[in-house]
Amino acid sequence: MIRKLRAAIAAAALIALLAATIASGQSYHIDQSTSANLTRYLHQHRLPLVGAQVLRTDDGNPKLLLYGFVATEFGKRDAQKKATQFLGVPGIPVVNSMQVNPSIAHKPGSGASPLSPGSGSEETNPNGQWNRAMEGIYKNGAQPLPSPSYSP
Repeated sequence: MIRKLRAAIAAAALIALLAATIASGQSYHIDQSTSANLTRYLHQHRLPLVGAQVLRTDDGNPKLLLYGFVATEFGKRDAQKKATQFLGVPGIPVVNSMQVNPSIAHKPGSGASPLSPGSGSEETNPNGQWNRAMEGIYKNGAQPLPSPSYSP
């Protein structure tokens, strides 16, 4: 189930990316290295369910696509702020497709936040935190990603 949910998130992000690319009439390619580094940075800075794709036009102009889940609107803004600061590109266009889902703030019955640093098992399995949070989302009813909102 978690793999299906991950695939759905990735598909939604790709659809948002394609729609944005078609609408703008520009050709983009994914900067795999920067995208992976930025996603890792976000995961290490209390945003374990947020992913990023950095796109570049043939001219080298960047565009940022953020996707995934956060517990609050603050988390959504924080993720965008951290991502743009990480990239160091003033005025980078951002497609923010993150979904706010308050149910991921605390796992039912545990009293612990899935956003807090984890146990040793999470350190040896970096997907452990993601898997547990996605299971919580699935149990509490996942909702489809909203249409991407564009911000300059």
